[in-house]
Amino acid sequence: MRAAFFLNLSFTLVELVGGLWTNSFAVLSDALHDLGDCLVLGTAWYLQRVALKGRDAHYSYGYARHSMLGGWGSAWFYSSVPRSFSRRPSGGCCSRRCPIPKA
Repeated sequence: MRAAFFLNLSFTLVELVGGLWTNSFAVLSDALHDLGDCLVLGTAWYLQRVALKGRDAHYSYGYARHSMLGGWGSAWFYSSVPRSFSRRPSGGCCSRRCPIPKA
């Protein structure tokens, strides 16, 4: 997990520098995409380390389920965040099926 995080972070930084140097919006958007991947990988890496802790007074069965929380967080991130950037019509008067009447 650690190697994947740092490898992806290095690709992100190289793409960011390259995108700024060439003024390429496509490369910058891919760097932003990779930054989101770094966020998910870093969170999963952290929660995996927490999952290795033993039991204590608060968690009698240990912290093992925290790694599963990383998986659920990744699934939520990859399924809901891209939808927030979509530009589909909402179905009201802005859609093509309901044209605005001419005055």
